[in-house]
Amino acid sequence: MKLTKKLESEILKVYNACWNAYLAGDLKTHASFLSPGFKIIGTSESEQFDSKKAWIAYCKKTINQFAGVIKLKKRQIE
Repeated sequence: MKLTKKLESEILKVYNACWNAYLAGDLKTHASFLSPGFKIIGTSESEQFDSKKAWIAYCKKTINQFAGVIKLKKRQIE
């Protein structure tokens, strides 16, 4: 599959919407972007989640640390 400008634009739109929902603390919307087989490894040993459910539970506990606090700077996405 060739990555056309149109497809790239659609991918970036979804990518940014997922991040924006997360950073706003809208976990319901954020979770809607994640696949059932979602897994994530964070920056520390305790930030390893083997499921979407575990990740969202963690986010609910730490929401006050990121929602409305963290801002994404201009970045280059490839």
